[in-house]
Amino acid sequence: MADEQRADDLARLDDARHVLGEGSHAIRQSLYAVYVTILLALTYGLTVSRAVFLTAHPDRVRDQLLAWPVLVGVVVAIAMGSLVAHRAGRTRGPVVPPLPWIDVVLPSPIDRALSMRRWWGFALVGALTGGVTLGGVIGGGLWFAHVGGPVWLVGGVTLGTVVALLLLTAWLAGQLSLTPPDGSGRTNTPRKALRRLPIEDLRRHAVRSTRLGGAVLVGDVRAIRLEVSAPVTRGRHLRLRAAGPTMVVARRDVLGLRRMPGGLASGAVLTALGSAVVGWVAGQTGVPPLFGLLGAAICYTGYGAWAEGLRSQGDNAGTPPLIGLDTRHEAAAHLITPTVLFVVVGAVVGGTVALASGASGAGGAVGWAPGIRVAAWAVPLAGILAGCHLLAAFRGSPPVGLTGLRSPWGLALWLGLPLILTALVGGLLTAAVAGGTDTPWILGAGAVWALVSLGMWRARALANAHRI
Repeated sequence: MADEQRADDLARLDDARHVLGEGSHAIRQSLYAVYVTILLALTYGLTVSRAVFLTAHPDRVRDQLLAWPVLVGVVVAIAMGSLVAHRAGRTRGPVVPPLPWIDVVLPSPIDRALSMRRWWGFALVGALTGGVTLGGVIGGGLWFAHVGGPVWLVGGVTLGTVVALLLLTAWLAGQLSLTPPDGSGRTNTPRKALRRLPIEDLRRHAVRSTRLGGAVLVGDVRAIRLEVSAPVTRGRHLRLRAAGPTMVVARRDVLGLRRMPGGLASGAVLTALGSAVVGWVAGQTGVPPLFGLLGAAICYTGYGAWAEGLRSQGDNAGTPPLIGLDTRHEAAAHLITPTVLFVVVGAVVGGTVALASGASGAGGAVGWAPGIRVAAWAVPLAGILAGCHLLAAFRGSPPVGLTGLRSPWGLALWLGLPLILTALVGGLLTAAVAGGTDTPWILGAGAVWALVSLGMWRARALANAHRI
């Protein structure tokens, strides 16, 4: 009887796909995306990965990757990724059919596990493809760079697969977190999880996906933030205390972080993780510069979690200021809170990791000098982050030629330019700090002046553009 019911459900699903246009073209597109991803990884990914690990001595790279600070950092990064995936699932889960399918097929008596397994399959294939590809590229690069043998490739693929499944599980758990329990016990299989997803939540996620897709097509970063940001539900009793024009803006940012403890905590965790990578790279020689770029990029996201006030000013550029501050003066005041927080967290974590790396004997200089040098480097790195976030907050609307589907790669480059600048400038200078010379400090001071000046010019230009 169960087999007959399953066959009947499958036949109904085939008819529904034919009527709603959800045919095999989606599967073909997914398989083509997997093919392109694997092809690019084999042709370009392995070459770049091998070149990165060849920039240092293989034995030194192997010792550094197996040192306990790196292993701890990997565990912390996986835990953070799981938390982020769980939080993302509350906004947009991995299993979201299109609206016609939700309104027509899901209310029918067809088993929910069958009617939604296609979208679960898309998420599963995408996660496994990303995890296996990334792990294979890193492990294969280590193997081809003679850092180790084939076991590095096998280990990379295995770790990538496990991490991908872990993140996908956390993502689905986040989508289920808002669903009340049904009293049937733990949801320990994807089939049971799919049956528990309520239609109302699926419809809300589908509508949000549509709005997010439209905002991405037109490059409206503000609309994307409004869709994914959580409502303020804490600290409503807190009030802004009076102060001078500059300090009242800084206090406003502190008050905003107190009302959004998730943003304060995520910024602290991301900054600590990025500073740990920076401390590892800047505290010793021989680390591939790629890790410096990675650490600077993570620091950019952590700083951004604390810079909501700066982004709010950029979103409202051109409107009359409430307290009479000039645009550049107000922007500089909004930089106080995230910069101070970053310098404190970055100096403590980065200096500690640099000292620990030297004490572990992983190519670092034993003594207090590396820790002090890395702790001091948090100041110019904070200036670089401040300038790049000024460029991000006051970027304005994208050029008309990049919106829609005219140039998706151009739009992505335009949106990600501040992050790219941070990774290149901050990451490369961070890698140069390990040499112990004065050159990165001089170049860092010049980079801070150039980026902050350019960001202030963008703030004034965007404010004046709204007054024309």
